[in-house]
Amino acid sequence: MAFAGPGRRRTAAAPKKKARAPERADDPAELRALLAQSEATLDSTEDFLANLSRKSTRDVERLKSQTEVIRRYTPHQVFSRVGENAAKGVYELADAEFNGAFLFMDVKGFTSYSEGHKPAEVVAAVNRIFEPCVKAIYANGGDVDKFIGDCIFAAFPSARSAAEAARTMLAIVALQHEGGSPFAVRIGVNAGRAVRANVGSSERREYTFIGDAVNIAQRLESNAEPGHALMSEAVYEAAKDLFPKASRQVLHVKNRAEPVVAYQS
Repeated sequence: MAFAGPGRRRTAAAPKKKARAPERADDPAELRALLAQSEATLDSTEDFLANLSRKSTRDVERLKSQTEVIRRYTPHQVFSRVGENAAKGVYELADAEFNGAFLFMDVKGFTSYSEGHKPAEVVAAVNRIFEPCVKAIYANGGDVDKFIGDCIFAAFPSARSAAEAARTMLAIVALQHEGGSPFAVRIGVNAGRAVRANVGSSERREYTFIGDAVNIAQRLESNAEPGHALMSEAVYEAAKDLFPKASRQVLHVKNRAEPVVAYQS
């Protein structure tokens, strides 16, 4: 309690004002307006979420379609490794040693056919050969590394799997030839070590095979007779039962000092 000093009068404290209670929205019209506003907000939110959901679904479907297109234009092993690496946050493929077999298949008669036919006819003709032959490659555990004009370059985990694919491909094209196709194929198969490496630049690159084993496979293909497969000795030893009539040859191939022993189907 405060005391007034000498000569001063004590004043009474001013009474405190009571806090004013908030006004209640008891007016039915106001309540209806608030309810309508809330419903409009909810409707707007639902529309937004529905549109977002539809857009997300479209984006997912578009991404799936793009991924499938990329898969068809990419060696399947490369596609799988890129996906595995990306899941780990790694966006490069490391150079790696590969020990397996390599196959080159070239269509004989394609150049002369191209001169007398329209481009669409040429593409359709080569794809009639490539379609079943590529299926044979994948059925035997191989992977198409690239198409080089009218040539297929593929890699296999073993010499025998490559030889089995070669035998099937020869049979496919021979059957087409009996049906009137003007084409034959030559196949070269070799086994050995190579490096699967990034070739190109930062703007455009391929993850492909490089090495002497690859070069020999290509040389064998160019020396094979149409309608036959020419295999290195290592490939033949792994699959001689598949080609009981194979004949032994000694070849002097380009850019190689030592002769190459090969067997032609």
